[in-house]
Amino acid sequence: MFAGLLLVNAVISGVMWARQRTPLHRALFLVWALSMGSLTLQAFVQAERWMVFAFAIPSLGVNLLLADLHGRALDLRPRWRTYLAASTVGLVATAVATARAAPFWMAALPLVAGVTTPLVDVCAQSFSRAGAKPSTMGRLAILALALNALHHLDYPFFRDDPRFAATGFVVAILAGLATSITAPAIILERTAFEVEKLQAEIIAGERLAAIGEAAAVVAHEIRNPLGVISNTTRMLSHEDLSAEGRELLAIQESETLRLDRLVHDLLVVAKPMRPRRVEIDLGDLVRHAAELSKPLASASEVRLEVAVASEIAPGLKGDPDHVLLALTNLLRNAIEAAPKGSEVRASVANAEGGVRVRVDDEGNGIAPDALPNLFEPFFTTRAKGSGLGLAIVSRVMKAHGGTVHASNLPSRGARFELTFRG
Repeated sequence: MFAGLLLVNAVISGVMWARQRTPLHRALFLVWALSMGSLTLQAFVQAERWMVFAFAIPSLGVNLLLADLHGRALDLRPRWRTYLAASTVGLVATAVATARAAPFWMAALPLVAGVTTPLVDVCAQSFSRAGAKPSTMGRLAILALALNALHHLDYPFFRDDPRFAATGFVVAILAGLATSITAPAIILERTAFEVEKLQAEIIAGERLAAIGEAAAVVAHEIRNPLGVISNTTRMLSHEDLSAEGRELLAIQESETLRLDRLVHDLLVVAKPMRPRRVEIDLGDLVRHAAELSKPLASASEVRLEVAVASEIAPGLKGDPDHVLLALTNLLRNAIEAAPKGSEVRASVANAEGGVRVRVDDEGNGIAPDALPNLFEPFFTTRAKGSGLGLAIVSRVMKAHGGTVHASNLPSRGARFELTFRG
Protein backbone atom coordinates (compact mmCIF):
# COMPACT_ATOMS: atom_id res chain seq x y z
CA MET A 1 0.00 0.00 0.00
CA PHE A 2 2.77 2.41 0.95
CA ALA A 3 4.71 1.64 -2.25
CA GLY A 4 1.54 2.16 -4.27
CA LEU A 5 0.93 5.55 -2.64
CA LEU A 6 4.49 6.67 -3.37
CA LEU A 7 4.27 5.45 -6.96
CA VAL A 8 0.95 7.24 -7.58
CA ASN A 9 2.33 10.50 -6.15
CA ALA A 10 5.54 10.16 -8.16
CA VAL A 11 3.62 9.56 -11.41
CA ILE A 12 1.19 12.45 -10.79
CA SER A 13 4.02 14.82 -9.84
CA GLY A 14 6.02 13.70 -12.90
CA VAL A 15 3.09 14.39 -15.24
CA MET A 16 2.49 17.80 -13.66
CA TRP A 17 6.19 18.66 -13.96
CA ALA A 18 6.20 17.63 -17.63
CA ARG A 19 3.26 19.97 -18.24
CA GLN A 20 4.08 22.91 -16.00
CA ARG A 21 7.90 22.88 -15.91
CA THR A 22 8.09 24.89 -12.68
CA PRO A 23 10.74 24.46 -9.93
CA LEU A 24 7.95 23.54 -7.49
CA HIS A 25 6.65 20.65 -9.61
CA ARG A 26 10.18 19.43 -10.26
CA ALA A 27 11.00 19.46 -6.54
CA LEU A 28 7.83 17.57 -5.62
CA PHE A 29 8.48 14.98 -8.32
CA LEU A 30 12.01 14.44 -6.97
CA VAL A 31 10.65 14.11 -3.41
CA TRP A 32 8.33 11.28 -4.40
CA ALA A 33 10.85 9.65 -6.77
CA LEU A 34 13.55 9.60 -4.09
CA SER A 35 11.08 8.25 -1.52
CA MET A 36 10.16 5.48 -3.95
CA GLY A 37 13.86 4.83 -4.53
CA SER A 38 14.45 4.53 -0.79
CA LEU A 39 11.69 1.91 -0.44
CA THR A 40 12.99 0.00 -3.48
CA LEU A 41 16.53 -0.06 -2.09
CA GLN A 42 15.31 -1.36 1.26
CA ALA A 43 13.49 -4.18 -0.54
CA PHE A 44 16.70 -5.29 -2.29
CA VAL A 45 19.06 -4.96 0.66
CA GLN A 46 19.21 -8.32 2.42
CA ALA A 47 21.64 -7.58 5.27
CA GLU A 48 19.73 -5.99 8.14
CA ARG A 49 22.69 -3.91 9.31
CA TRP A 50 23.04 -2.20 5.91
CA MET A 51 19.32 -1.37 5.77
CA VAL A 52 19.88 2.05 7.35
CA PHE A 53 21.96 3.21 4.36
CA ALA A 54 19.18 2.26 1.95
CA PHE A 55 16.74 4.20 4.12
CA ALA A 56 18.83 7.27 4.99
CA ILE A 57 20.83 8.14 1.87
CA PRO A 58 17.82 8.73 -0.46
CA SER A 59 16.08 10.39 2.48
CA LEU A 60 18.88 12.99 2.59
CA GLY A 61 17.93 14.15 -0.88
CA VAL A 62 14.26 14.28 0.13
CA ASN A 63 15.02 16.28 3.26
CA LEU A 64 17.25 18.76 1.45
CA LEU A 65 14.46 19.36 -1.08
CA LEU A 66 11.87 19.78 1.68
CA ALA A 67 14.16 22.18 3.58
CA ASP A 68 14.61 24.21 0.39
CA LEU A 69 10.88 24.27 -0.44
CA HIS A 70 9.71 25.20 3.03
CA GLY A 71 12.68 27.51 3.62
CA ARG A 72 11.82 29.58 0.55
CA ALA A 73 8.13 29.52 1.42
CA LEU A 74 8.73 30.61 5.03
CA ASP A 75 11.46 33.14 4.08
CA LEU A 76 14.25 31.26 5.88
CA ARG A 77 17.92 30.81 5.01
CA PRO A 78 18.81 27.11 4.60
CA ARG A 79 22.33 26.34 5.87
CA TRP A 80 23.53 23.86 3.26
CA ARG A 81 27.07 23.47 4.61
CA THR A 82 25.75 22.59 8.05
CA TYR A 83 23.33 20.04 6.59
CA LEU A 84 25.96 18.33 4.45
CA ALA A 85 28.52 18.36 7.29
CA ALA A 86 26.02 16.76 9.71
CA SER A 87 25.11 14.11 7.13
CA THR A 88 28.78 13.36 6.39
CA VAL A 89 29.63 12.98 10.07
CA GLY A 90 26.60 10.73 10.55
CA LEU A 91 27.53 8.61 7.52
CA VAL A 92 31.09 8.04 8.77
CA ALA A 93 29.93 7.29 12.34
CA THR A 94 27.30 4.81 11.10
CA ALA A 95 29.79 3.09 8.77
CA VAL A 96 32.26 2.63 11.64
CA ALA A 97 29.58 1.38 14.05
CA THR A 98 28.18 -1.02 11.41
CA ALA A 99 31.64 -2.42 10.63
CA ARG A 100 32.14 -3.12 14.35
CA ALA A 101 28.78 -4.92 14.59
CA ALA A 102 27.28 -2.39 17.02
CA PRO A 103 23.58 -2.73 17.93
CA PHE A 104 21.29 -1.52 15.16
CA TRP A 105 19.97 1.54 16.98
CA MET A 106 23.50 2.62 17.88
CA ALA A 107 24.70 2.26 14.29
CA ALA A 108 21.64 3.85 12.70
CA LEU A 109 21.18 6.86 15.01
CA PRO A 110 24.16 9.05 13.85
CA LEU A 111 23.24 8.79 10.16
CA VAL A 112 19.52 9.29 10.73
CA ALA A 113 20.21 12.31 12.97
CA GLY A 114 22.48 13.81 10.31
CA VAL A 115 19.96 13.21 7.55
CA THR A 116 17.18 14.77 9.63
CA THR A 117 19.20 17.95 10.37
CA PRO A 118 17.67 20.01 7.51
CA LEU A 119 14.11 19.36 8.73
CA VAL A 120 14.94 20.08 12.36
CA ASP A 121 16.82 23.25 11.42
CA VAL A 122 13.95 24.67 9.34
CA CYS A 123 11.50 23.96 12.20
CA ALA A 124 13.88 25.56 14.73
CA GLN A 125 14.38 28.67 12.56
CA SER A 126 10.62 29.03 12.11
CA PHE A 127 10.04 29.15 15.87
CA SER A 128 13.11 31.21 16.78
CA ARG A 129 12.60 34.18 14.45
CA ALA A 130 11.92 37.32 16.47
CA GLY A 131 8.42 38.61 15.90
CA ALA A 132 7.64 35.89 13.33
CA LYS A 133 3.98 34.93 13.07
CA PRO A 134 3.48 32.18 10.48
CA SER A 135 0.07 31.88 8.86
CA THR A 136 -2.17 28.87 9.52
CA MET A 137 -0.78 27.19 6.43
CA GLY A 138 2.73 28.08 7.57
CA ARG A 139 2.12 26.35 10.90
CA LEU A 140 0.78 23.28 9.09
CA ALA A 141 3.89 23.26 6.90
CA ILE A 142 6.11 23.32 10.00
CA LEU A 143 4.03 20.51 11.51
CA ALA A 144 4.50 18.47 8.31
CA LEU A 145 8.27 18.88 8.56
CA ALA A 146 8.20 17.86 12.23
CA LEU A 147 6.18 14.78 11.30
CA ASN A 148 8.76 13.85 8.67
CA ALA A 149 11.55 14.33 11.21
CA LEU A 150 9.70 12.11 13.71
CA HIS A 151 9.34 9.41 11.06
CA HIS A 152 13.12 9.43 10.57
CA LEU A 153 14.14 9.63 14.21
CA ASP A 154 11.99 6.71 15.36
CA TYR A 155 13.62 4.44 12.73
CA PRO A 156 16.74 3.37 14.74
CA PHE A 157 14.72 2.44 17.82
CA PHE A 158 11.69 0.69 16.30
CA ARG A 159 13.11 -0.87 13.13
CA ASP A 160 13.51 -4.26 14.85
CA ASP A 161 10.11 -4.07 16.58
CA PRO A 162 7.46 -6.20 14.77
CA ARG A 163 4.92 -3.42 15.35
CA PHE A 164 7.06 -0.94 13.40
CA ALA A 165 5.90 -2.31 10.05
CA ALA A 166 2.36 -1.14 10.82
CA THR A 167 2.92 2.02 12.85
CA GLY A 168 5.94 3.14 10.83
CA PHE A 169 4.02 2.96 7.57
CA VAL A 170 1.11 4.91 9.09
CA VAL A 171 3.48 7.68 10.20
CA ALA A 172 5.26 7.63 6.84
CA ILE A 173 1.98 7.88 4.92
CA LEU A 174 0.74 10.75 7.10
CA ALA A 175 4.08 12.56 6.73
CA GLY A 176 4.06 12.07 2.96
CA LEU A 177 0.49 13.28 2.58
CA ALA A 178 1.11 16.27 4.86
CA THR A 179 4.16 17.26 2.83
CA SER A 180 2.41 16.81 -0.51
CA ILE A 181 -0.37 19.17 0.63
CA THR A 182 1.48 21.82 2.61
CA ALA A 183 4.57 22.28 0.43
CA PRO A 184 2.66 23.51 -2.66
CA ALA A 185 0.07 25.35 -0.55
CA ILE A 186 2.58 27.36 1.46
CA ILE A 187 4.54 28.25 -1.67
CA LEU A 188 1.37 29.36 -3.47
CA GLU A 189 0.47 31.43 -0.41
CA ARG A 190 3.94 32.98 -0.49
CA THR A 191 3.59 33.64 -4.22
CA ALA A 192 0.28 35.44 -3.65
CA PHE A 193 1.99 37.57 -0.99
CA GLU A 194 4.83 38.41 -3.41
CA VAL A 195 2.30 39.36 -6.11
CA GLU A 196 0.53 41.73 -3.71
CA LYS A 197 3.90 43.18 -2.72
CA LEU A 198 4.83 43.64 -6.37
CA GLN A 199 1.53 45.37 -7.09
CA ALA A 200 2.14 47.73 -4.16
CA GLU A 201 5.64 48.47 -5.49
CA ILE A 202 4.23 49.20 -8.96
CA ILE A 203 1.70 51.62 -7.46
CA ALA A 204 4.46 53.23 -5.39
CA GLY A 205 6.62 53.48 -8.53
CA GLU A 206 3.82 55.21 -10.41
CA ARG A 207 3.41 57.63 -7.52
CA LEU A 208 7.13 58.37 -7.54
CA ALA A 209 7.07 58.91 -11.29
CA ALA A 210 4.29 61.47 -10.85
CA ILE A 211 6.25 63.09 -8.03
CA GLY A 212 9.33 63.13 -10.27
CA GLU A 213 7.54 65.07 -12.98
CA ALA A 214 6.21 67.55 -10.44
CA ALA A 215 9.62 67.78 -8.75
CA ALA A 216 11.33 68.78 -12.00
CA VAL A 217 8.87 71.66 -12.43
CA VAL A 218 9.11 72.65 -8.76
CA ALA A 219 12.91 72.61 -8.82
CA HIS A 220 13.03 74.80 -11.91
CA GLU A 221 10.37 77.26 -10.72
CA ILE A 222 11.54 77.51 -7.10
CA ARG A 223 15.31 77.30 -7.26
CA ASN A 224 15.77 80.40 -9.44
CA PRO A 225 13.88 82.79 -7.11
CA LEU A 226 15.37 80.87 -4.16
CA GLY A 227 18.84 81.71 -5.46
CA VAL A 228 17.91 85.38 -5.74
CA ILE A 229 16.57 85.40 -2.16
CA SER A 230 19.73 83.66 -0.92
CA ASN A 231 22.02 86.16 -2.68
CA THR A 232 20.11 89.22 -1.46
CA THR A 233 20.10 87.82 2.07
CA ARG A 234 23.88 87.38 1.90
CA MET A 235 24.28 90.97 0.63
CA LEU A 236 22.04 92.35 3.37
CA SER A 237 24.14 90.60 6.01
CA HIS A 238 26.96 93.05 5.22
CA GLU A 239 24.73 96.09 5.80
CA ASP A 240 24.50 98.02 9.05
CA LEU A 241 21.22 96.68 10.44
CA SER A 242 19.53 97.01 13.79
CA ALA A 243 19.43 94.07 16.20
CA GLU A 244 15.85 93.36 15.20
CA GLY A 245 16.79 93.54 11.51
CA ARG A 246 19.62 91.04 11.95
CA GLU A 247 17.28 88.69 13.84
CA LEU A 248 14.76 88.85 11.01
CA LEU A 249 17.55 88.31 8.47
CA ALA A 250 18.72 85.22 10.36
CA ILE A 251 15.18 83.81 10.26
CA GLN A 252 14.99 84.50 6.53
CA GLU A 253 18.32 82.78 5.92
CA SER A 254 17.30 79.75 7.99
CA GLU A 255 13.99 79.37 6.16
CA THR A 256 15.72 79.79 2.79
CA LEU A 257 18.11 76.96 3.65
CA ARG A 258 15.19 74.81 4.79
CA LEU A 259 13.35 75.40 1.55
CA ASP A 260 16.45 74.59 -0.48
CA ARG A 261 16.89 71.34 1.46
CA LEU A 262 13.23 70.48 0.86
CA VAL A 263 13.66 70.89 -2.91
CA HIS A 264 16.84 68.77 -2.78
CA ASP A 265 15.10 66.00 -0.80
CA LEU A 266 12.14 66.05 -3.18
CA LEU A 267 14.44 65.50 -6.15
CA VAL A 268 16.29 62.68 -4.37
CA VAL A 269 13.03 60.86 -3.59
CA ALA A 270 11.62 61.34 -7.08
CA LYS A 271 14.51 60.49 -9.38
CA PRO A 272 15.55 56.87 -10.12
CA MET A 273 18.28 55.60 -7.80
CA ARG A 274 20.98 53.56 -9.51
CA PRO A 275 23.77 53.00 -6.97
CA ARG A 276 27.29 52.28 -8.13
CA ARG A 277 28.73 49.23 -6.40
CA VAL A 278 32.11 49.73 -4.76
CA GLU A 279 33.53 48.36 -1.52
CA ILE A 280 32.54 50.58 1.39
CA ASP A 281 33.56 50.90 5.03
CA LEU A 282 30.27 51.32 6.87
CA GLY A 283 32.04 52.35 10.09
CA ASP A 284 33.81 55.25 8.37
CA LEU A 285 30.58 56.34 6.67
CA VAL A 286 28.71 56.41 10.00
CA ARG A 287 31.52 58.47 11.55
CA HIS A 288 31.42 60.85 8.56
CA ALA A 289 27.64 61.18 8.84
CA ALA A 290 28.02 61.95 12.56
CA GLU A 291 30.56 64.71 11.78
CA LEU A 292 28.15 66.25 9.26
CA SER A 293 25.34 66.07 11.82
CA LYS A 294 27.29 67.64 14.70
CA PRO A 295 26.24 71.26 13.96
CA LEU A 296 22.56 70.25 14.11
CA ALA A 297 23.19 68.22 17.29
CA SER A 298 24.97 71.18 18.93
CA ALA A 299 22.19 73.58 17.95
CA SER A 300 19.63 71.13 19.37
CA GLU A 301 21.73 70.55 22.53
CA VAL A 302 21.83 66.80 21.85
CA ARG A 303 24.85 64.56 22.45
CA LEU A 304 25.84 62.38 19.49
CA GLU A 305 27.71 59.12 20.22
CA VAL A 306 29.10 56.63 17.69
CA ALA A 307 30.23 53.05 18.46
CA VAL A 308 31.78 50.84 15.76
CA ALA A 309 32.59 47.18 16.42
CA SER A 310 36.28 46.30 16.26
CA GLU A 311 35.78 43.81 13.42
CA ILE A 312 33.25 44.52 10.67
CA ALA A 313 32.62 41.90 7.96
CA PRO A 314 34.63 42.88 4.86
CA GLY A 315 33.43 42.92 1.26
CA LEU A 316 30.36 45.10 1.80
CA LYS A 317 29.50 46.90 -1.44
CA GLY A 318 27.36 49.92 -2.12
CA ASP A 319 27.27 53.52 -3.26
CA PRO A 320 29.09 55.59 -0.60
CA ASP A 321 27.27 58.81 -1.56
CA HIS A 322 23.83 57.22 -1.33
CA VAL A 323 24.63 55.39 1.92
CA LEU A 324 26.01 58.61 3.45
CA LEU A 325 22.81 60.38 2.39
CA ALA A 326 20.69 57.73 4.14
CA LEU A 327 22.81 57.86 7.30
CA THR A 328 22.74 61.67 7.57
CA ASN A 329 18.96 61.70 7.10
CA LEU A 330 18.57 59.02 9.75
CA LEU A 331 20.77 60.90 12.23
CA ARG A 332 18.98 64.17 11.45
CA ASN A 333 15.64 62.49 12.11
CA ALA A 334 16.89 61.12 15.46
CA ILE A 335 18.38 64.48 16.53
CA GLU A 336 15.16 66.32 15.70
CA ALA A 337 13.17 63.75 17.71
CA ALA A 338 15.49 63.90 20.75
CA PRO A 339 14.76 66.38 23.56
CA LYS A 340 17.40 68.85 24.75
CA GLY A 341 20.09 67.32 26.95
CA SER A 342 19.45 63.77 25.69
CA GLU A 343 21.64 61.48 23.59
CA VAL A 344 21.51 59.95 20.12
CA ARG A 345 23.52 56.74 19.74
CA ALA A 346 24.69 55.26 16.44
CA SER A 347 26.31 51.82 16.37
CA VAL A 348 27.73 49.52 13.70
CA ALA A 349 28.09 45.75 14.18
CA ASN A 350 28.00 42.50 12.25
CA ALA A 351 24.61 40.86 11.73
CA GLU A 352 23.58 37.54 10.21
CA GLY A 353 24.48 37.76 6.53
CA GLY A 354 25.65 41.38 6.63
CA VAL A 355 26.27 44.51 8.69
CA ARG A 356 23.78 46.34 10.90
CA VAL A 357 23.55 50.06 11.75
CA ARG A 358 21.40 51.12 14.70
CA VAL A 359 20.38 54.67 15.59
CA ASP A 360 18.68 55.13 18.98
CA ASP A 361 17.18 58.33 20.37
CA GLU A 362 15.59 59.28 23.67
CA GLY A 363 12.51 60.98 22.28
CA ASN A 364 8.84 60.14 22.69
CA GLY A 365 9.03 57.12 20.40
CA ILE A 366 6.81 56.29 17.44
CA ALA A 367 3.04 56.19 17.68
CA PRO A 368 1.72 52.68 16.81
CA ASP A 369 -0.61 54.04 14.12
CA ALA A 370 2.33 55.87 12.47
CA LEU A 371 4.59 52.82 12.08
CA PRO A 372 3.00 51.40 8.87
CA ASN A 373 3.38 54.72 6.98
CA LEU A 374 6.65 55.90 8.49
CA PHE A 375 8.70 55.51 5.29
CA GLU A 376 6.07 56.84 2.89
CA PRO A 377 6.93 60.11 1.07
CA PHE A 378 5.38 63.19 2.72
CA PHE A 379 4.21 61.29 5.80
CA THR A 380 5.30 63.14 8.93
CA THR A 381 4.20 63.55 12.53
CA ARG A 382 6.03 66.87 13.03
CA ALA A 383 4.70 70.33 12.41
CA LYS A 384 7.78 71.40 10.41
CA GLY A 385 8.65 68.01 8.94
CA SER A 386 8.65 67.41 5.18
CA GLY A 387 8.13 63.63 5.38
CA LEU A 388 11.00 63.01 2.96
CA GLY A 389 13.97 62.11 5.19
CA LEU A 390 12.87 58.59 6.10
CA ALA A 391 11.51 58.05 2.57
CA ILE A 392 15.05 58.72 1.30
CA VAL A 393 16.46 56.21 3.81
CA SER A 394 13.98 53.58 2.61
CA ARG A 395 14.78 54.20 -1.07
CA VAL A 396 18.54 53.91 -0.47
CA MET A 397 18.14 50.63 1.43
CA LYS A 398 15.87 49.13 -1.24
CA ALA A 399 18.33 50.13 -3.97
CA HIS A 400 21.10 48.36 -2.02
CA GLY A 401 19.09 45.20 -1.31
CA GLY A 402 19.01 45.97 2.41
CA THR A 403 16.25 46.61 4.92
CA VAL A 404 15.22 49.37 7.31
CA HIS A 405 13.19 48.66 10.44
CA ALA A 406 11.73 51.05 13.02
CA SER A 407 10.64 50.18 16.54
CA ASN A 408 10.23 51.68 19.99
CA LEU A 409 12.78 51.01 22.71
CA PRO A 410 11.51 49.32 25.89
CA SER A 411 12.27 52.29 28.12
CA ARG A 412 12.19 55.46 26.05
CA GLY A 413 12.78 56.59 22.50
CA ALA A 414 12.89 54.95 19.08
CA ARG A 415 15.31 52.67 17.24
CA PHE A 416 15.98 52.62 13.50
CA GLU A 417 17.93 49.65 12.20
CA LEU A 418 19.55 49.40 8.76
CA THR A 419 20.76 45.98 7.61
CA PHE A 420 23.17 45.82 4.68
CA ARG A 421 23.61 42.39 3.09
CA GLY A 422 27.11 41.25 2.13
